[in-house]
Amino acid sequence: MKQEDKKVLKKIISILIITVLIYSSVTWLKSINSYKKKLDEMMNKDLRNFNWMLVDLNDDIANMLIYNDKEINKHNNFNSKTKEAVDLILSNLTVQKISIKRINFDDNYLNNVYWNVDKNIKKIIEDNYIDDKEESYLRTLYNYNIELLKLYSECSDEKKITDIYSRFNNEADEILNTEEFNSLKTFGFKNVDLNQAKKICENIFKKIISIDNKNQYIFKFKEQHDEYYEFEGDIVSKGSNKNNMLADINYEISYNIEDDSIYIIPKYSSEKYDNVINDTKINLSKEGIDKIAKKIVRNIYGEDMVDYDAELLSYTVDKIDKEKSKILEEEKFGGVSYKFIGMQGDIYDKRKEVDFEINEKGIIKSFNMSITDYSGKIIIPKINEEKILSKFDKDFIIKNSFLVINTDGKLEYKVLGEYNKSMYTVVFDAETGKQKDFYNEVIEYN
Repeated sequence: MKQEDKKVLKKIISILIITVLIYSSVTWLKSINSYKKKLDEMMNKDLRNFNWMLVDLNDDIANMLIYNDKEINKHNNFNSKTKEAVDLILSNLTVQKISIKRINFDDNYLNNVYWNVDKNIKKIIEDNYIDDKEESYLRTLYNYNIELLKLYSECSDEKKITDIYSRFNNEADEILNTEEFNSLKTFGFKNVDLNQAKKICENIFKKIISIDNKNQYIFKFKEQHDEYYEFEGDIVSKGSNKNNMLADINYEISYNIEDDSIYIIPKYSSEKYDNVINDTKINLSKEGIDKIAKKIVRNIYGEDMVDYDAELLSYTVDKIDKEKSKILEEEKFGGVSYKFIGMQGDIYDKRKEVDFEINEKGIIKSFNMSITDYSGKIIIPKINEEKILSKFDKDFIIKNSFLVINTDGKLEYKVLGEYNKSMYTVVFDAETGKQKDFYNEVIEYN
């Protein structure tokens, strides 16, 4: 090949390479632009949906607040609002990652206010009644939503989506931190922190094991989870297990932040647990376990309580029948399961309710109680029992009726009866006489 031909060939190849590069660059740029456009659309959509959610939320709140009385409209249907908040949180993370200038902004308002909206409002409408604290929260939330809707309208002047997000989130946080709206950050039904939970759990654990003066304990924090705090309580006895009413064992204690309840179980994987289970010298009778149970509730509440649902526990062991040359199953006494409720005169008090199991070795297999305020004064109801019972048709055969203080400190009438061979419980507000609930579960406290 001549030198001139070589030069021409090189030139052609160079032109081809440049052409391919230009075409690839154009294609790549188109892909990038297409991706950026889709991303912008997604983020615009998430922010727009969040603001539509604010409008919808304010409609729900208005439906609760427009009436003179404090009863919530029974037709009020509250739909979850969490999804829009989660989507916006994810979009916020995207904006901060893709922005060339590495934009950083605050969006604490999403976690502090809207992450908890579902839980708070569902709790408010649970008892069909809005108290003063709840009304103040709803009005403040309503006004804060209006401020964010105004802000969203103002931010639409910005050209870039990153600028819109930055301004909206920063200013939403600034508005939340003002005196008018700051209370939204702390409102909630479950505001127990770690130190409070530890103090409450240790106090209950101490009262449980103090039925035997030989018992000492070590109590320590173990782990914090999203919905509960976890602690460990190790009983350290001075004497032998045989003489102790509660076994020398390790327990796991948890405080549920969602419903303010305490749950206690033994640490099954511990050596102490195995030692007690395998010690044949420790075998308590039902009477012995009853004494432990009564002392536990007396230590916790300072009074005797009604045991309304004691149940014997059992387990089976294999027994060899040498004469018949086969293995038989033998049922053994395994302890007692208890449910206790408090009383004020003739009124049952659900604010003082606890259930637990103690096995034949003296081990608390499970313990569950809710932490509620039972210091409030109970006022005699305006509606008498006769008026409540007069509401029923003769075909509803009334078996029992009684007054109950619910966990919110409100008085209720519970009427147990039979209709068409099925048993039902009907619950009435003792102040208004209006029906609150109806279900086919029947619980007798006496």
